[in-house]
Amino acid sequence: MMRKILLFCIFGMAGLWSSLGWTGGPEFSADVMTINLKDRTEHSIGKIYVGNFRQRKEMSIPDKRTTEEYGQSVIQIVNPQRQAMWQVFPEKHKYWEWTGKIPMEPSPLPGDSRHFCAQAKDRGISCTKLASEKIGDRLTDKWELTMMREGNPIKTLVWIEPKLGMPIREESSGMIAMELRNIKEEAQPDSLFEIPEGYQKVEPPKGRGPAGVHPGMSPQGAAPPQGATR
Repeated sequence: MMRKILLFCIFGMAGLWSSLGWTGGPEFSADVMTINLKDRTEHSIGKIYVGNFRQRKEMSIPDKRTTEEYGQSVIQIVNPQRQAMWQVFPEKHKYWEWTGKIPMEPSPLPGDSRHFCAQAKDRGISCTKLASEKIGDRLTDKWELTMMREGNPIKTLVWIEPKLGMPIREESSGMIAMELRNIKEEAQPDSLFEIPEGYQKVEPPKGRGPAGVHPGMSPQGAAPPQGATR
């Protein structure tokens, strides 16, 4: 169950991990790991590639019904320069597509006045910077995010890497952590962020739409940021 929840968060681009696709920092690739904080077991659950404001995630499918129809693996590609997002199923050579105006700006991080912590203090949500701490060979800023749920504080720890401008570790309720490992800063080939030739476009299930992309919206009007290329 925990594994499914984490995978859903990754694919849905939920929470702080939504900033991954819009970073204006270095291009890089990394392994995505989950760590069970109770027994310290670790599992590799996929890869992520970020390049020139584009993003690719390679993961296992957490949903059984989707697995039965599309196979065990999925690739999610977000390409704001093409104003499109694709869910690619390599085992079946099929893909889903959403088009629209995809945000180009990096998501605000803790400490930024635009971050939800600063905007929702009156609702019991707060962010506290704890310390600088190394994750692997990366020096990060460690933050504690707190929100109230039914009168109880729910805490999440986040480690933000300033150079990449994004979180590289997130720890929830002292149970499960998600972390980027083997981060390699290097240019990413354009082919990673395009649909392979010969793949069939199919309609996603009714009501299935990724966060940040609005199915049916006109793809016109969104321009790439300065320095980005089409």
